[in-house]
Amino acid sequence: MMPDETQSQGFQIETEPETSAEVPSPASNTIPQTASAEHLPTACRDSLRAPSVPVPPQNSPLRQAKPRRKGGPGPFRPRRIDRLILGYCAHGPTEVSGLKGEIANGTLYRRLGKLVKSGALKRVGRRYHTTAVGQRWLAEELAHIEWTIFDHLYPPFAHIPTPYHKALLELVLAAAVVRQAGLHADHLCAFVVMGGTLRWKTSLGRMACATLGVDPSVSLIDLASEAGRSVFVRRTSDGHLRSERNVLSSRLVIFDDFLQASDALRAAVGPFLSGRRTVPYENGVIAVDCVTLLTMNPRAKATPEQQTTLNPAQLRRAIVCNVDAVPMPDLSLTGHRAVEVALQHGPLTLPVLRTDFQEHRAAVVQVVRDVVRPEMHDRIDTEMLRILAAGMRGFIDDDERAVQQTLYNFGLMLETLGWARPDWVTTVSEFSLLRPRPTPIKPPPIQPPSTPDTEDGHDHILLRRRIMTTPNSDSAPYILSEESRARLILMAAEERISFTQAADVIIDSFTCSTTSVGRDLHDLHSILELSKDLKVRELPVKSVKLTLQLLAYLKEHQLSFDDFEPAISLLARLHEFGLTAQASEVTRILEVACELVTSGVPSSEVEQWLARRPNASPQ
Repeated sequence: MMPDETQSQGFQIETEPETSAEVPSPASNTIPQTASAEHLPTACRDSLRAPSVPVPPQNSPLRQAKPRRKGGPGPFRPRRIDRLILGYCAHGPTEVSGLKGEIANGTLYRRLGKLVKSGALKRVGRRYHTTAVGQRWLAEELAHIEWTIFDHLYPPFAHIPTPYHKALLELVLAAAVVRQAGLHADHLCAFVVMGGTLRWKTSLGRMACATLGVDPSVSLIDLASEAGRSVFVRRTSDGHLRSERNVLSSRLVIFDDFLQASDALRAAVGPFLSGRRTVPYENGVIAVDCVTLLTMNPRAKATPEQQTTLNPAQLRRAIVCNVDAVPMPDLSLTGHRAVEVALQHGPLTLPVLRTDFQEHRAAVVQVVRDVVRPEMHDRIDTEMLRILAAGMRGFIDDDERAVQQTLYNFGLMLETLGWARPDWVTTVSEFSLLRPRPTPIKPPPIQPPSTPDTEDGHDHILLRRRIMTTPNSDSAPYILSEESRARLILMAAEERISFTQAADVIIDSFTCSTTSVGRDLHDLHSILELSKDLKVRELPVKSVKLTLQLLAYLKEHQLSFDDFEPAISLLARLHEFGLTAQASEVTRILEVACELVTSGVPSSEVEQWLARRPNASPQ
């Protein structure tokens, strides 16, 4: 996500200018707020900075708003506060009193109210708990991936009321690309949107019509007003085709109020849900070139089959979205905007199908299994998702990114059904076609292993040091020491930026660098302390490799450093006589020395024999 975005994929973020009352006094020892003093509204103009020309009155029609300085109060500050609140409440119902030392009371409770309204936070008495929506939003923030790609490809998408409706429409477009190509005869998906009234279901169908450039009076079929087999084809008594619904050759068909139709009419819709491009019918074959979208008010039953009256095979070839589980804005005020803007903008030109992702089948299957809960694996057609990702590739010029976008949209649909794993956003964000998904680093035990009494603890360099020795507490103080404040102020002064900007850059840099490789604050602390112990700022890779090879050799031959030190002394002694470890004579010399020692010949006799030899060198 970009810092200047005011809308998250997870929920709406409303921003407002912060007031000077929320900035702590200079004497405060708490962490400074994001709104720095240089960005606060000025009570009176500085006489030294007064313009040389008269300033127009405030009611002048020519007066323009003064642009905000770079880094000033804006959408970034509420987003940072929201991240702090959601992360603080992520482990269960938590009292937020511990945040009052860092966030002004007015700002804290205002943001709490907006997060509760958006569905990212749930209030339990006096405590707050981060919901699945809030957990997903936190994961999206850490991923630093822009999921709103289609807002740039087709600007009317920015007015769609929720990310869930937008995700479903993006999948519909990918399915339309696949159907348009006509290369796949099976595993083609349909779409089901179920929910109560005023949940943007029919408007979703109209938005899809406007995006694909089809006539809603033809493609949007109200099943409550249909009868018989009028939605498919009719034949004469001798089997000849008498009439065929023109939506079969269209890009899109929407069956509105599916459960309001009769049993016979719902059965006639069955060929649209088969997942095949052609279906046999009586004496011939009928081609189904349209993407199918069903809207319905679900029945008050327990399972999706009972709620939709669709059989398991039809649901397996369909992507279902339960909009009753989606936080909704006031659609009576904003629900009409997206369709109106789309009609004014015109339809989206569909790209051609570029690939079938056959070479990435194994990677796609694995990531789908990592996204879907294990007990629901048999209800998901992975081949269908691979084909959908190929259709998404027509809009996105990167194979890996196309798979991520497809599975992110699909994960949102699963989230409404409760079929997605809790960490599915992280799984999709870490997906790669070039490398396997990194294995999470397991935290070490809280108590370090004890050393024998004969060893001195200072002889060991700890590669990982625990710096957080106190357990988490709701009332933990969030206080910055004077030394840390001074160091941070000095850094900001040297870079000629504000105190707040320096803190934000450091925090964001740490978050980005550590989450990408699976490290945390303890790892960073260990790296810094190890550098101090070694008194070096960098280690050559070759030195590290040689050290590891030496350790492996010693372990393989059941040796230790006690054996290594005499070997080094022997090598130095050989150098004194002009011999190297690579000299061919060295091996024979060591063999003879071993024979002399083991045979019982004293060293004095060997020295006397060497002294009697002609041209013997003095010792």
